[in-house]
Amino acid sequence: MKKKTVGLRIGISLFLCMLLVGCGPMEQVRNVAHTAAEKEGEDKKTEKASEAGDGEAEDAQDSQVPVFGMEDIGDYDGFQYMQKEVLTAHIEEDKRNGRIRRKTVTLYIPYWDESWFVMNGELPGTAWASVFGVTFDFSINPYGIMEQEGASLEEMLQKHMDGIYYEDEGAVRGEYGDLEIADIRASGENAVAATAKYCFYDDLEEEYHVCYRTSYLKELEPDMLALLDVTVDGQESTPETPELIEELEAFYEIDLGWDTEEMKERLDRYIEKSEAGFSSIIEFDFPEGWEIEFEDDEVVIYAPGGNSDGAGCGIAVGDLSAIVLEEELPDGGDDEEYLKMIISGGLGEEADDVSIRSCGETCIGETMEAQFSVADGNGTADCRLYLGRKGDRAYVIAAMQYQWLEMDTFGMDTFQLVEELLENGRIMGE
Repeated sequence: MKKKTVGLRIGISLFLCMLLVGCGPMEQVRNVAHTAAEKEGEDKKTEKASEAGDGEAEDAQDSQVPVFGMEDIGDYDGFQYMQKEVLTAHIEEDKRNGRIRRKTVTLYIPYWDESWFVMNGELPGTAWASVFGVTFDFSINPYGIMEQEGASLEEMLQKHMDGIYYEDEGAVRGEYGDLEIADIRASGENAVAATAKYCFYDDLEEEYHVCYRTSYLKELEPDMLALLDVTVDGQESTPETPELIEELEAFYEIDLGWDTEEMKERLDRYIEKSEAGFSSIIEFDFPEGWEIEFEDDEVVIYAPGGNSDGAGCGIAVGDLSAIVLEEELPDGGDDEEYLKMIISGGLGEEADDVSIRSCGETCIGETMEAQFSVADGNGTADCRLYLGRKGDRAYVIAAMQYQWLEMDTFGMDTFQLVEELLENGRIMGE
């Protein structure tokens, strides 16, 4: 294990000494997970209806396909990947006798031998299942919906989706990259739905994912609402996934918006942007050759070739609000002292010629800049550290470059590049 050069020490240790010494930069993972192609040919599934008989018999069979919210037609064996369940929901207390009113709802829920499946769980009137990359989350009269007394179905569904994808201040939550949400649409009788498409990087699996999540709200009775979220993960899908989607769409009368080719294109675009400088924190077009060296939800490091140690320069972006507790963030008027504290805490007496000034408004908000230099066994590096505030969020950008490095070795001086980032970058979610 070798000692970090200034590249990573400035890029990481300045974020409150999180990682002073490590085992080397994380290699950028570019292994794009495969997506399942639709299964064609023989043995796709068991027959849904007998081919024997005349057209009249076939019409009779078709008329018996169950639909959510309609009268229970009894057992139906036409679904290959869903099974029937009767869910008991607690509605409210009967004021006449003090008893809890209960109602039953007939569902068809994704099921297979190796599926995850939960009925009711800790809450009556709920069901959850996961199989073939499809997650099914169903509930009757969830609190977040029922508290919106007098609201329309569209308004209730919009609030539900806002709570999933957005922070309180309206920014997109960091885990939803490249988020696109379709308009709320009618979906069958007394029901509305909307589909969100987004991407993310799975740290455990070390691969990119693209998901389509459809939220669906249906009024079964005046005091009884059904909420369903169906998420399709392209990287967890299997050859059976399209068939399960068809069955879900048929029973719940919804369009889940799943398109295999579109999913592949969206994933390719997301990966391309990620490697060009897209992260969950800030979006900026880095010059060709600059790549992500390290990334998590709080810190992203960029360097030529994805190697700040080898290149002798690098830029790090951090979401300070996600790194430290809210009470540990300074008041707005203490930013100069806070920068000094970060530098002294991360580098102590190793930092020379420290100067601090205001940069005014940048992409990370009202910004203070600290300039200083640090020497180690590889030479002296010039460093700049920026602290910005936007709304109730705080961000840090750190840039370093060894003095022996030619200014235009990688197409642009590092500090010129970070100035362009501050001017043209965009905090994700704006």
